[in-house]
Amino acid sequence: MWVDDYGSEFEVIERAAEVVRKGGVILYPSDTIYGLGCDPFCESAVRRILHIKKRPCEKGLLVLVSSPEWLERLARGVDSDLLDICERFWPGPLTLVLKARPELSRELTGGAGKIGVRWPANPFLQEWMERIPGPVVSTSANLSGGEVITSVRELKELFGSDVDLFVQSREPLGGTPSTVVDFTCTPPEILRQGPLGLQVERYLASDFRSTV
Repeated sequence: MWVDDYGSEFEVIERAAEVVRKGGVILYPSDTIYGLGCDPFCESAVRRILHIKKRPCEKGLLVLVSSPEWLERLARGVDSDLLDICERFWPGPLTLVLKARPELSRELTGGAGKIGVRWPANPFLQEWMERIPGPVVSTSANLSGGEVITSVRELKELFGSDVDLFVQSREPLGGTPSTVVDFTCTPPEILRQGPLGLQVERYLASDFRSTV
């Protein structure tokens, strides 16, 4: 289904939440680029996304959350130090790589026992996840290893028949990919600088007591 100015934003969010609740796959505007998403706890939907992208399951997938409270459902070793850095930098462009809970699917974690989690500041994403309610998978809407696609026409041609819902942004998308920090090692390692790299580096050096 193609959604272009589908009624009010409230109606769009309600329809998008319904698709995820029913185990569907949605193509949606993230805070940077268009992404493919689904319920991360629905293994069939996660497998569908990997098939659509032609993405090897060993790479794993990012999960967006609507609050730090979801960390306990996704990760092990969530302690006060980790919550402190969440309070300092979330919501925002910071992705945390954490030790995944063992019950999460291999398709989601890539079989490496890790899970990437981010709480975005984007109002649409926040409201959408609250309406579901729950987190969503977030992976770029492109073929694995291919270039990022920004053209709505190209996205429609490539994925329009493969997804259950396509929500088009009313404004052009663009932004810097998030800062990525691996908290499965000691000390935590910055894997991608992104917009918060220097701030996170200073925080880890001075304020963060690593116990992960």
